[in-house]
Amino acid sequence: MVSIQRTSPYTLTPLNPYTPNEKRTEYAARGITEYWIVDPELKQITVCKWVEGQYEDTVLKGMATIASDIVPDWELIVEQVFAVAN
Repeated sequence: MVSIQRTSPYTLTPLNPYTPNEKRTEYAARGITEYWIVDPELKQITVCKWVEGQYEDTVLKGMATIASDIVPDWELIVEQVFAVAN
């Protein structure tokens, strides 16, 4: 039997504040093209997308809209994420 591993283009995982650079390196090595850092204290989401050999980060807050390249025609407002958490 042959085992085939398939890498997902995205990941959802809790980040420890002391390891974001380690995670970034691991995700790049695994071919993760997009990940989000959700910061409940600052009520912001950092969207990290792989562009031309490196991650580009976009910090979003409040009524900003998050759109994912991974899930077409899908959007979320940052405040909605934190409203559900309360």
